[in-house]
Amino acid sequence: MREWYSPPQVARERSIRVGKVLAWIHSGELCAVNHAERRGGIPRWRISAGALAAFDAARTNRAAIQPKQVRAKRRVDDPGVIQFF
Repeated sequence: MREWYSPPQVARERSIRVGKVLAWIHSGELCAVNHAERRGGIPRWRISAGALAAFDAARTNRAAIQPKQVRAKRRVDDPGVIQFF
């Protein structure tokens, strides 16, 4: 696994457009480092493998899914139940 990725590499790996990766960077969802040669130059974004792992962990919903609890069935002849019909 590589240490640093460019936005086109991330987009190709995930089968999405490069603009979506850049939007994640500009919104702050995906952490990236600007490796531009000059301060006012064209941004050259690089994304670390750790930042990608943190991004995936933040966007997953697997931790929020709880297994369905099995409810115990109520007995028909329960002494606390009064049958009206």
